Amino acid sequence: MAEGPEATGPISEPTRKERRFLLGTSIVLLAIVLGGVQPTEISALGINFTPTNILALRFLLFAVHSFVLVAFLIAALAERRSWNLRVAEAFRTREARINSCFSHLTLGNY
Repeated sequence: MAEGPEATGPISEPTRKERRFLLGTSIVLLAIVLGGVQPTEISALGINFTPTNILALRFLLFAVHSFVLVAFLIAALAERRSWNLRVAEAFRTREARINSCFSHLTLGNY
């Protein structure tokens, strides 16, 4: 199994969960806006929607989607930067190991 920052990937599991939630809210919003899907009631909660409530529900979904989008972008950018630094450090460490293996070889020895 591979080791190092390349094996873990640039984002963590909580950020992946945010990404999945963002995808879910995107699909719901696309279904409502482009598909014309409008819930009239949620029977499990006993909620009936009027046209005003549907507008409020759209606004609430958009607000939640915007919040999750901003939270995901902040987390993903921070984790990507951290991952880039770990990859660069792993590369420098690998280069240092390679150089130390061949440091005793000089043209004067041959």
